[in-house]
Amino acid sequence: MTITTKFMTANEIIKEHKQRIESLKKELKRCKDKMYQSLLENLLDKLDYCKSQNTFADIRYAAKEQENIYDDIMHKVSVIQKVCSDCDVLFVTVNCCDGRQIKVPQMIKPDDILNYKPKINTLRKQLSQLSNACGFISFEIKYDARINAFLPHYHIIILGAKENDVKKLFSNLYPQKYSFRIDLNNYKIEKTINPLIKYVSQTLKIVDIKNIKSLQDTYISDVDDLKNVASYICKFKTYQTHYYQQGLKIKVYKDTPYCRPYTHIHNLHLLFLDKLNYGEHFTIFHKDLMTKLITKFDEGLDKNNLKQPYPLQQLSKNTFEFGEHNTYTKPLKTNKSVLKLFGYADFKNPAQKEIIDYMHKHKSCLIIQPTSFGKSFCFQAVALKMFGLCVVIEPTKSLMFNQCKSLNKICKGLAVTINSQNTKKHSRYLKKLRQKKYKFLYISPEMLRNHEILEILKQLNVSLIVVDEAHCIDFWGGDFRPNYENLGNILINFPDAKFMAVTATADEITQQRIKDVCYIPDLKTFIGDLNRKNINYEIIKKEGDGIEQLLQLLSPYLINNVPTAPIIIYCNHIDYVTAVHTALKDFGIDSLVYTGKIKKGKKVLNKFLKHNKIVVATNAFGMGIDKPNVRLVIHFEVPQNLEFYYQESGRAGRDGKKSQSVILYSDDDIKLTRREFCKKDKQKEKFDKVKKYIQLPALKRRKWLLKSIC
Repeated sequence: MTITTKFMTANEIIKEHKQRIESLKKELKRCKDKMYQSLLENLLDKLDYCKSQNTFADIRYAAKEQENIYDDIMHKVSVIQKVCSDCDVLFVTVNCCDGRQIKVPQMIKPDDILNYKPKINTLRKQLSQLSNACGFISFEIKYDARINAFLPHYHIIILGAKENDVKKLFSNLYPQKYSFRIDLNNYKIEKTINPLIKYVSQTLKIVDIKNIKSLQDTYISDVDDLKNVASYICKFKTYQTHYYQQGLKIKVYKDTPYCRPYTHIHNLHLLFLDKLNYGEHFTIFHKDLMTKLITKFDEGLDKNNLKQPYPLQQLSKNTFEFGEHNTYTKPLKTNKSVLKLFGYADFKNPAQKEIIDYMHKHKSCLIIQPTSFGKSFCFQAVALKMFGLCVVIEPTKSLMFNQCKSLNKICKGLAVTINSQNTKKHSRYLKKLRQKKYKFLYISPEMLRNHEILEILKQLNVSLIVVDEAHCIDFWGGDFRPNYENLGNILINFPDAKFMAVTATADEITQQRIKDVCYIPDLKTFIGDLNRKNINYEIIKKEGDGIEQLLQLLSPYLINNVPTAPIIIYCNHIDYVTAVHTALKDFGIDSLVYTGKIKKGKKVLNKFLKHNKIVVATNAFGMGIDKPNVRLVIHFEVPQNLEFYYQESGRAGRDGKKSQSVILYSDDDIKLTRREFCKKDKQKEKFDKVKKYIQLPALKRRKWLLKSIC
């Protein structure tokens, strides 16, 4: 649903969204550069994929986001003004410049735009010279058709400094006016002296916006300034906003109306902005001072005396930029507040609300829902409405890192993971855990047995314990990961905590095993429709070592041996992972490797999440990885059971588009997998279902798969 915001109407949002998609499609038709074509296709996929929580380039989400941030900054400015009643509030625009002595504006040629890196940290250090000031820095970049170049610059809100001090600082760092010559015949920058060449100046702009009320309620004389301040206050995800269309609708000459630049420039601009991290759009300087001032307000003033732009308990999604969360001690009260924190207009489906409302009144449940259902949101929403800490037990480091990263984007310091890969930071994390600084702790069952950690948790109010990917209790319990067998003994230490088990697959055997291990015989179960209709499941018998068939499967997704979409290749054995990775390298195809033993797993995961990469991995990779546009998942060895196969194949097509899942197998693979991974009768029973799945006709496989996983 498209929502009208104070910056864009619903019709404007839809119109702009369609125009962008059309311009990308036109550009693709004429584009011959394979690498550039691949970038355009990725951006087009993002714009087509309209689930706001998963794409940076989705205008429907960004317009609402702009409104949230604007409100939040206005609130923070109001608070600091209340604490420091004599401080000015200054809005400054300054161009990005080159040169140590005589600085000139940066002008970036379109062909160089994708490699441009904003020097926002340099500006933050320069602003630290205003020792008693704090504020917000946002970055933007405009295309100027007169000179066929992009002009980058910053917008800054400065609190607590006098206007004269700010002017003095910037006059030392940057001249008040930058002048450069433009040849009026061709509108190119010229260095030579020519009577036909005129000076065009760009002026440092400082606007006093101390009277916040004028921005909120009243008409002021310079309406353009009001619009600019309202829009430029923060540039995080704001190239989509109504008042910031300068990069998309630029003035070519003074006498002509606004117009959209030609397609190539327009799409380069979108690609550049999509590439940036949000921190490069928006940041804070003197964050410690800002937090101190906000805290002073919280402790020393009656909040009712300050007229808020919006209720304090309904902080926007980006409150993390202005101080730490306090959801441990002050939980959110309603589903509406939780949705707003995550930036959602409504629940993804009615079943989410049913589960969340059920847990409000009951103590435990088991959720068996398909990939992309939003299972994590269910337990996160339940936890955020409860006082205390939520402990989430995860099977893999990649899953812990990904979940924490997602939550900390919503609110900094909301979640932490303690695992064997970040041991150097344990003491710091444990100290903050004692101080009740975190709302979510992501941890493995092994690390949960650590005496020090367990003692700290006993001193805290653990309100909810979640076992994510709960099917691992059955498959990985016992000899392989015995600590899964001891979860029930851990839960006994927290008798008042609620419990949720979450998975995408659990047959009757697994469901009973979860109940037995966790000592919860009466576990309410929520089972959804697990049929992933957009995934085409295939079985291919290997010829020889199977590498030729693997290359044939990859071929449609490669241009000059570079993948056009993310691809995952699963192997049971680490030796196979190495062999497949080496074979691909021999054919000039780069791939990443991920196993439970690699040291830089987080780095590999981040590369996969940010780019189109091929990952060759064991089942240590993938559970819960939210990468929407994976198009192909290959199992180069026979899966150990259909539950894990469904989980791993489910990494494909999370955006709902057509995708492939392929098993490459040989008779030797079947014997090897059964011998090495099926020691117990239940494991053998589940593997027999895999063999039957392989042997069934194609038309009957999907039905057998769904029957076997739930």
